[in-house]
Order: sequence, then C-alpha cells, then structure tokens
Amino acid sequence: MLADQFGMAGLVTYLRTVDNPSIVSLALGYDLTTLGLNLNLSERHLYTSFGGPWADNPIRPHELDVKVPDDYLTNAQIREKLPPVKLNKLSEDVLFYLFYNCPGEVYQLAAACELYQRDWRFHKSDGNWLTRSQYGGVKEQTGSYEKGQYNVFDPLQWRKIPKELKLEYKELEERPKLPAMFGGGGGAAAGSMGTSAPRPAS
Repeated sequence: MLADQFGMAGLVTYLRTVDNPSIVSLALGYDLTTLGLNLNLSERHLYTSFGGPWADNPIRPHELDVKVPDDYLTNAQIREKLPPVKLNKLSEDVLFYLFYNCPGEVYQLAAACELYQRDWRFHKSDGNWLTRSQYGGVKEQTGSYEKGQYNVFDPLQWRKIPKELKLEYKELEERPKLPAMFGGGGGAAAGSMGTSAPRPAS
C-alpha cells in the first residue's frame, strides 16, 4: 500500500478533513440498504423492478420485462390494424385506471379529458377527482367557491366517497388539452361545461 498522499492512507487523511459531505459520499459511496434495496433476497434479481437510483418508485407493472411465448408478440403485426380507442365507450373505472397507472403518458391525458367531459374535476391540492353529487346539490355558491355534496374518487380505496366540501374554484385543474396525435377529441369536445365547477354525477 502506498504510504504517500496518493495511497489509501493519504485518501483517508484527506477525507477526514473535508467539510463537504458530498465529496465524502462520492468517495465512500452509500449503503444500498438505506436506499430501499433489499439485498438479502436470494431468488430474485433487483434489476427487474428497480426503477433506478433517482426514481421515487419501483418500475410500474406494465413496464416489467416478462418472458412470454413468441406467438404472443403480435404488436408488430396488428399495430396498424387496431381501431382507435373510443374513450367515451370506456367506464369510469377504466378511465381512472388509465389516469393513475399511466403517469406521463398520453393515455393519462386522454383519460383526464374524458373524465372532464363527464363533469369530473381534478383537485390539484388533494390529487383526487370529484364531481357534484346528485343528492344534496350545491348549498352555497359564490364567484370563487361553492359548498355542497360531492362524490370524491379515492384511488387508494378505489371507490367513490360522498363528502360535503367547500370547493375553491382555483384548486380545480383547468380543462386538459389533448395533443393532435391523439385526435384532439375526448374531453376537449365542444359544448361541455366550463372549468369552474363540476356537474352532478349521472
């Protein structure tokens, strides 16, 4: 082992005097078990679900690599033959699934447009979709807020929960816009209500 400033002893001496913790971390590295990685698994490869060192979550289910028979790989043959997805024919459950499970994809935006068309509104602070309940209605309404009974979709329980809320219009996301590549339709259709407040659910 080199004993001068270029050896391990010199490196240790240098690191002890460094005030910047980033330099120390860069030199010594991190304990992977403190980053959420279970290294004690013997029958599973981490790369199959590890999203990367900068990812907040593991890989989403539809991004996992799964070995399937070659006969199943039909996407190249039928890709141009499939009819376009008609969002107005999908149930609300499917639209919520697309919105919460395809983040950052065009399908999330398309689902948001169709939900908006069906008079659901996205609450920016709570991260939930809500619509006016057909029971109870609006009890108080001003230019900036309204109070009433609403159905709030809870993605953790995967159900609609009736709640009485004071709804600030500024907390509602505006009408989403679909890119031209998706047809620009769905929730962006003309004739639907404005951005201020949701209608009662049908």
